[in-house]
Amino acid sequence: MSKPKRYIVTGGGTGGHVYPAIAIADAIRNDQPDCQILYVGTRGRAEEKIVPKRGYPLHFVHAVGMPSRPLSWAMLRFAFFLFWGISESMFILITKRPHAIIGTGGYVSAPVVFATVILRKLRLSKAVIAIHEQNIAAGRLNWQVARFADVVWVSFAGTEPVLANSIFVGYPVRKEIGATDRAEAKTKLGVPADASLVFAFGGSLGARTINRAVIDALPHLSKRDDLWVIHGMGIQQSDEYDSIADCQTRLASLGLGQELSNWYHPCDFVYDIEDVYAAADIVIGRAGAGTVTEVCSVGRASLLIPKANLPGDHQVLNAREMVRAGASEIIYEDVAISDEQTVEFVDGKALSKKIETMLSDRERLGAMERAAESLAAPHSLKAIVTSLEQLLADRRIDLAKLHRPEGTSIQDSYNDLAHTPTEALPSAVERLIAEIESGLELPEDNPGKRRELLSSALLMDDRTDYLKYRINSLLASSAWQIRNVGVKLAGLLMYTEKLPFLLEMFNDRRVAKWWLRALGGDFVQNGFIRRNSMLAITRIAVWSPQVKDALLLGLEDPYFEVRAWAAGAVGVLAWQVQSDPDMESSLLRATYDRYFEVCQSAVNALGAIGVSPLTETRIRDLWLDPNWKIREEAISAAASMVDRGVAVDTELFEKAMSELLVTSEGFAPLFQLKKSLNRFAHLLRNGSRLGNDGGADAVSLG
Repeated sequence: MSKPKRYIVTGGGTGGHVYPAIAIADAIRNDQPDCQILYVGTRGRAEEKIVPKRGYPLHFVHAVGMPSRPLSWAMLRFAFFLFWGISESMFILITKRPHAIIGTGGYVSAPVVFATVILRKLRLSKAVIAIHEQNIAAGRLNWQVARFADVVWVSFAGTEPVLANSIFVGYPVRKEIGATDRAEAKTKLGVPADASLVFAFGGSLGARTINRAVIDALPHLSKRDDLWVIHGMGIQQSDEYDSIADCQTRLASLGLGQELSNWYHPCDFVYDIEDVYAAADIVIGRAGAGTVTEVCSVGRASLLIPKANLPGDHQVLNAREMVRAGASEIIYEDVAISDEQTVEFVDGKALSKKIETMLSDRERLGAMERAAESLAAPHSLKAIVTSLEQLLADRRIDLAKLHRPEGTSIQDSYNDLAHTPTEALPSAVERLIAEIESGLELPEDNPGKRRELLSSALLMDDRTDYLKYRINSLLASSAWQIRNVGVKLAGLLMYTEKLPFLLEMFNDRRVAKWWLRALGGDFVQNGFIRRNSMLAITRIAVWSPQVKDALLLGLEDPYFEVRAWAAGAVGVLAWQVQSDPDMESSLLRATYDRYFEVCQSAVNALGAIGVSPLTETRIRDLWLDPNWKIREEAISAAASMVDRGVAVDTELFEKAMSELLVTSEGFAPLFQLKKSLNRFAHLLRNGSRLGNDGGADAVSLG
């Protein structure tokens, strides 16, 4: 008779890492009642609350998260704690002598696994190493430790070819999930049998976006007399976010108090989550693999709010798969400026409308529940336990004898975009737009109609929905380089709904930190962001008093490229601007700018909107400018004014033509200046109109 096996299970930080570890530990204990299982975690994290309640002894080691920047003080701190954690783990391993190490991710897994690798090299341990990866895109530390593992269990078939020694087993769910029916669960929780229960949570630590949206939705939901809300706020307490304090402050600011106690029930941590799942009519949460799999296992309709900017955007892909199956709906996070910072948010009123719409259609709710149940993978734990037994027996896994769930790889039209690096997204979107434009007949001489047709085509493309979500997440970044990409994408996709945000960002004149100013910077929203905001405003092409004010501000901007692009925007939008004295006056001042690019763009715009004698005089004066490009632009501007029917002094222009020095720098087969001059002469002498229908000739950014 073999001796009882000893296991060390590790994984933590959040419930998303702890609960799979608990599920695997429970399955092993159920299969081997006499085994010994020790859990290794870190203090102050989710495992400290969850693990003891499940009856497992818990030991702690030191560990911190791996920073994204390799050359930083944070990386030195990480290396120090990793060395400390490895030393502590080696002591535990030597004294406990486990047969297997099971890691489920989170930074606590790293020191335990690395300690095992070191001891195996020293022939002081024979423990097998098994890793479980919950997400379709593996975490950074799991990427590192996977190569040392004897097996890597993955939750999605799409991850299997990527990680070494990996096999698809699905996501392990505790046996309690889905074991209770709705009526029994409601009785246990004290929820009225006829009440509609909405369960909202953002994981064990809580999610600020979800917490705030749920609280903001309460005033709009208070009119219902059949509603019951259980809100898991989370246990996160840090300098950046204290989930409970933030929720209490927000409740107080909305004036919501005692009247909520009959139907709104907040808590920091949902210990009996299996009962709450079972009793729920709608589950509101993130779209991590854990939440998605548990919702499917219990067969409940869900409203998912995926977290942005995670590796491979796996939460968005998870949510899309649920929507495609008919099991869920999605609300993407939006972005706004609050207290001079960009923040992600979900509108509480919009959330309340979604909830009411879903609850009002019981037939559809039932269909969503059936769809969710069809996605469940009940054999994950069986596959994990069987493969672990095979490893312990002969260090290999016989796939033919392994009862694995059906492999379903997420295939989404978003996949390529989700895995495109941030800096490469604009090029990818330009290719997407070119692809869409190739299938359209776009008029060259009518910019308004052209924009309308392209915008409609973009809205009909499924990828645009994902890209708009991505824009919001990029604009919320604290790094200007990432925000800048978001600004570019908003313009490329003509994201009209983001125009107020872009205007607010452009008008933000907060002064940059002193060291940035010493390097040539000026404002928090630096020149590159302001310049690309002008381009985005140009492409969105919606005229309003706010847009006018932004362009006037842009024409006075300290960065010359912003001034040039602001002037160019007026030229492009001339068909909407038409004649505007304020804009014409500002453009006239810009023609005296010391940068010829600004002057050139301003002259172009004046040709598209100018009507005053001052404009005519200034353009005529610029025919003698030393820079041939400005002379050429001035001639084109004069031609545009005549073409638009603006009365000009024909005699003076005829005289100026005889004085014009027709020269250029360098040689070009096409003498553009002479061509423009001939065109203008033709207009003067024949009085013909070209009829450009919206200023097609004005479409130039200088």
